[in-house]
Amino acid sequence: MIERESELAELAAAFAESAAGGVRVVVLQGVVGTGKTALLEEFGGRAREAGARLLRASGAPTESSLSLGIVRQLLAGEVFDREEAATVRGLLDHQLLADAACDGVSRSRVLDGLASVVLGLAGRGTVVIVVDDAQYLDAFSQDWLIYLLRRAGHARLLIVFGWRDDDVEMCEGNGRLLCAELYQQAYLRRLLLGPLSSGGVARLVAGRLLESGSAELAVQAHRLTGGNLLLLHGLLEDSRAAAAGDGPPAQLCTGPEFERAVQLVLARCDPVTLRVAGAVSVVG
Repeated sequence: MIERESELAELAAAFAESAAGGVRVVVLQGVVGTGKTALLEEFGGRAREAGARLLRASGAPTESSLSLGIVRQLLAGEVFDREEAATVRGLLDHQLLADAACDGVSRSRVLDGLASVVLGLAGRGTVVIVVDDAQYLDAFSQDWLIYLLRRAGHARLLIVFGWRDDDVEMCEGNGRLLCAELYQQAYLRRLLLGPLSSGGVARLVAGRLLESGSAELAVQAHRLTGGNLLLLHGLLEDSRAAAAGDGPPAQLCTGPEFERAVQLVLARCDPVTLRVAGAVSVVG
């Protein structure tokens, strides 16, 4: 968690406030490769160790149109007793969800029933909901989260979103209502994750290469990656492989892992960034 200490402190503060009785929402924003997923995993583990009930989900472009896809993931864990689990299964019945798409009564039943189960859980202890890649929220899950927040009152509930707004595959309609709902609330914290600084890169390089005198390698790593964690990890994997187990590499090398990282970053960039990257690759 290099250079993520302040974000972890903000998450810990939000957790403490929600545990004392009050809804809190934290949005982690950043482009691809800034470590949102790793930070969410670290915080989720700490929350569970502190006794919270953790509900987790991750969005995906292939599932952004699935009805209540995110909610299905959130409520699929083992945090509910037998009766609550049966209630959740009944409310997530495919026929009921099909009816809910065109029938207000069925939709209200699903929204209210699932929210009541989670709020009942929050009545027995702090509940932490973590949604990674929330830019892929399906519309029904978005409506449910808004419904839950509006009825949570002083429930011990913390919701943490990992949000990338630079993805070319993101459905523009998904998440807009949720953003409008959240950004006017006092309980919201927004944390922007940036790339590692040159000092942060130096700490990571020294730790991964197990070498204290790696200042020159750190400078080279920062120049090649800009502090992007995805690129940096790929670069270090290739460099260690090139050294063939003969100790720390004398110089950094790009190879297949770095190439895959670059391709992944570019695949998730917006069209303008892609055009700029193409121009840079031509002019060198």
